[in-house]
Amino acid sequence: MGAVIAAVVTAVSSVASNFSIAGFLSQRLLGSALSFGLSSVARSLSAKPKNTGRRAIDQGLTQTIRQSISERRIVYGQARVGGTIIAMGTDSTQKYLYMAIALASHEVSSIDTIYLNDEPIFADMVNGSGFVTSGRYQDFVRIDKVLGSDTQVANTRMLAEITDWTSAHRLQGVAYIYLRMEYNRKVFTGGIPNISALIRGKKVFDPRDSVVKYTDNPALCLREYLVDSRYGRSVDVSELEETYFTAAANICEEYVATLAVNAVPATIDHTIDSFDLSGETCIFQTGDRIVLSVSGGTL
Repeated sequence: MGAVIAAVVTAVSSVASNFSIAGFLSQRLLGSALSFGLSSVARSLSAKPKNTGRRAIDQGLTQTIRQSISERRIVYGQARVGGTIIAMGTDSTQKYLYMAIALASHEVSSIDTIYLNDEPIFADMVNGSGFVTSGRYQDFVRIDKVLGSDTQVANTRMLAEITDWTSAHRLQGVAYIYLRMEYNRKVFTGGIPNISALIRGKKVFDPRDSVVKYTDNPALCLREYLVDSRYGRSVDVSELEETYFTAAANICEEYVATLAVNAVPATIDHTIDSFDLSGETCIFQTGDRIVLSVSGGTL
């Protein structure tokens, strides 16, 4: 993140399969570089997002890209985001692909669901060691989630697995994920998957209770951006009309009463927090705060 030195990454060999480990990349850090430029083979495996309209822009937010210099990303509230590949390599047997992806240029509240293409890996599908324990990628993917504190140290797995990654590569103030993917032609049928994550972003100060915490309240997020001296506008707190922000924050958290809808669900899947209705359709917009209650089989 920020200005970095691009490193040269060369292809190990060319193969017919898009995801053959033999076609993975060797890695080499130059100095204190935090970003890797990819060879032509890598470019064929993971494309940059195209800027062809609003839909493409929205999709671009969830694309993971490779480039030597990347803009800093600030995330308020909850968002699904892609990132910038900052390290990539294979083991000596070329069985595993290692990849570190920066998601935000600050500490985040949590990194929740990981998506490989559009296949979700929910938090409860990953054990304490980071291994995926169910679903399509069971036993083939390992995930480390690093929230990006200003005091975090270098990832121990990256130290062991990425050539020339040292204790000086701490990525302080950068939220990132580090994945190990084991090659399997049947599992990774389309090549290296696009990787994105659902995250809860920057913690912000709430003047109503004087607590720094996660929130998706737009008024509080705006206030935080205005006073943030690192990535915001560095406005002095004394220049803010706190009563206005407090009033706006309260309004943003008001519930809007709607007509009650009684529906009998056909199936409920507690694993992915979803339900199907018999003869009914419910449509929720992104950001809607919905309260569901269950009583005697009626939703």
